[in-house]
Amino acid sequence: MVREPRLFTGGDFDFPESGYEVKLKNNRAVFFPCCYLHRVSPVKFHTQPKETGYGRYTITHFYFSGPKPVGSKT
Repeated sequence: MVREPRLFTGGDFDFPESGYEVKLKNNRAVFFPCCYLHRVSPVKFHTQPKETGYGRYTITHFYFSGPKPVGSKT
């Protein structure tokens, strides 16, 4: 999530092994396998905010689907 107006540059999501980049956009979700190497470009403020809440925020959640237990019918 990012609050507008954006007072910084950076914060884009990058997959360096594939060269794929996802630009930072408010309320965007990115789902990918956890084994993918990933990083975020540095966030640099060009104007210091006068109030809180400006910046780049991330909510992380890990999903796991492992092998089915022995004897499972589903």
